[in-house]
Amino acid sequence: MQQSAQFPFSWFNSSPKINPVAQTATDNLPESIRQKLIQAVQSLPPHPDSVASIQSTVESAFDHWLTSPTREANSLAIISSPVTPVALILAESLVQWLEEKDIGVRLLAWNTRPAEINTITSKLKHYLNSSQENPDNPEIVLIPNLSYCFLRSLEGLDGIDYLQRLILRDRALTEENHTPRFWLIGLDQVTWHYLNAVSHFDAYCSESFCLPPLEGKQLRSWLNHIVKEFAIEIKTLTLKEQAKEEQENIFFTDLARVSQGISTVAVEVFLQSIGYQTIEEEEGILVAKSPSLPPLPQLEMSDRYILYSFLLHGDLTLFALAESLGDDLSQVQARVEI
Repeated sequence: MQQSAQFPFSWFNSSPKINPVAQTATDNLPESIRQKLIQAVQSLPPHPDSVASIQSTVESAFDHWLTSPTREANSLAIISSPVTPVALILAESLVQWLEEKDIGVRLLAWNTRPAEINTITSKLKHYLNSSQENPDNPEIVLIPNLSYCFLRSLEGLDGIDYLQRLILRDRALTEENHTPRFWLIGLDQVTWHYLNAVSHFDAYCSESFCLPPLEGKQLRSWLNHIVKEFAIEIKTLTLKEQAKEEQENIFFTDLARVSQGISTVAVEVFLQSIGYQTIEEEEGILVAKSPSLPPLPQLEMSDRYILYSFLLHGDLTLFALAESLGDDLSQVQARVEI
């Protein structure tokens, strides 16, 4: 539990990388270059435009709540794609803002879902339901990743029910000038649609904000220093006489279209587009050609259910996956191995 105004950097520093890279994305490159390129991509910060959009949205919603006589609008959901590390983008967005505001933060510092699903509610109570040291001071309750708070199973939604009751309770308390708390919740689109369908979660969130997709010029500015550092030549499938500037504009516009503006997908497609070319005995160069998605396998219906579970929950143990599917553990294990 975190009740200090000091923002908990250590928890976010221990979280997964902002840009995890599939090992097959750079298999066609020499090993020395491959490792350096992967390190450079993994060191990319969240896109500053994504950070700025979240920061302005949070500040607006929080200020509206703080100045409202009733303080009913006490929650904001930040929604991203299932493969976007929204928790880390939230951290980057909030660190400076929280320090300037000097606001207490109650952080749900989970890096994974509790192994025993029937303990989720009790653990949430331990982290979120204790009293504040200074009950008159505003406090932000920060849940970076809501998917850790539930599992699609018979008892797996008890934690969501508890959170919904707590949000409503805080609205009633703030109306009586007790313990003012503002809820900030990070989750992905799949989780958002699922919880809206099964528990009307959107009715408990005063506001919601969908992280906008990145455009070509934004991806270009984000990846440009990598292009320069590794002297990557960009050659699109267009007329050769086109200027370098126009070639790059076309490349990153196509990259935004293919990746649907999702940063993690754009990074993977960007790396997949890079090849290594040698001319006679000269040192090879890196060349990026028109971006495209790799061929995707045909999926059976049972595979689609497994994929949906991973999109909904993020990371899953084999036991949790079997429980979410309602299938026997041995059957699920055999299916995953296939």
